[in-house]
Amino acid sequence: MACDRCKIKGKSVPLETVKALIKASENLAGNAYDACMDLECDVIYYSTEQVFTSSQVTVAPWYKNFVEDKVLCYCHNVSQEDLDRLMQEYPEEGYEALMDRFKGIHDSDCLHKNPLGKCCHGTIKKYVEDSRN
Repeated sequence: MACDRCKIKGKSVPLETVKALIKASENLAGNAYDACMDLECDVIYYSTEQVFTSSQVTVAPWYKNFVEDKVLCYCHNVSQEDLDRLMQEYPEEGYEALMDRFKGIHDSDCLHKNPLGKCCHGTIKKYVEDSRN
């Protein structure tokens, strides 16, 4: 299903993720939600019955252009800036070694903290690889 505002097809997100990340004052009207993946669109989640914009959720998705401090790991609050600093400090270390420098990084609650409801390690690995190429 495509976002009503930008007309771009989104990614399916677990209902439990949407429940965990919308502000307490918001109510769910749908049973299935997608995340709008358009970089410029202000919509974060949408269903056939409802739309949630950035002002209605508790976290700012890293993939939106309007987000300034891009968090890549929401469980441990690891930002792009944190990874950039580590990559400068340890230029020879690969993805796994860099990840091990974050205490507890392998103990996660991605379903309830990551805007897409899935593990961030693939996103972080891609960011490290892209930054080094």
